[in-house]
Amino acid sequence: DVILKFGDKGQGQQQFDSFLRVAVNSRNQIIVSDCSNDNLKIFDPAGLPLFTCGSLGSEPGQLYRPYSVITDSEDNIIVADCYNRRVSMFSRDGTF
Repeated sequence: DVILKFGDKGQGQQQFDSFLRVAVNSRNQIIVSDCSNDNLKIFDPAGLPLFTCGSLGSEPGQLYRPYSVITDSEDNIIVADCYNRRVSMFSRDGTF
């Protein structure tokens, strides 16, 4: 049974492109790594958008094909940034 479903294909806050990876933090917020949109999207437990992390680029805080995402014990967001060949960490509120 599907418990929660949200999102469409596209580039908006509640839209995704491809190669999605998902993590859930201790507050049950849903973190989606949207590889082809080059960002992370964070949602509340009901699937409503909270904020977005990252944008296309290679500068600190920017992402280029974020592939995988996890959270740590403090709800920091850790992302494998594929094409930049690095791991980046954002705070739980999205600050780099």
